[in-house]
Amino acid sequence: MEKDLIDFFEHLSCPKVNGIIFPNGDIELIDVKIDWNQKKHILEKKGKITVDFLEKNNNLFWSDCAILNSIEDKGVLVVSGESDYGSDGFVAVLNLSTKELKWIAFFDSSNPFDNLRLVGNSLYAISTSNYVWEFNLDNPTDISISWKEEG
Repeated sequence: MEKDLIDFFEHLSCPKVNGIIFPNGDIELIDVKIDWNQKKHILEKKGKITVDFLEKNNNLFWSDCAILNSIEDKGVLVVSGESDYGSDGFVAVLNLSTKELKWIAFFDSSNPFDNLRLVGNSLYAISTSNYVWEFNLDNPTDISISWKEEG
């Protein structure tokens, strides 16, 4: 299964699990609760799991990904987009010098990520629902989410 993750850019599919997925098969589970009235996302880290564990317990489901945007800067290629359902979104980061996947963020309630910016060590992925997800490139479980005013 790790090979499938390492080859993400060839087949564009990833485990359908909310959180950060690493190429060695480790997954940092992150639950997302949304208060649409307050325009607020609440993230809760739920622990770690592995792709192998999910597979052995028949709980591994793969999601096809479609790239909507990409950006290349600071030694990385970042792609973002949508997945099987309308509310799914993903971001994947590739180290350009080693050509290795660094991590994939997948969330089934983010909506597709169609805009990207890199500022310093921060990756800003903006969803089609106008939420800005800020990821630390080196510590992607360090996430903050804010509302982007339209206009």
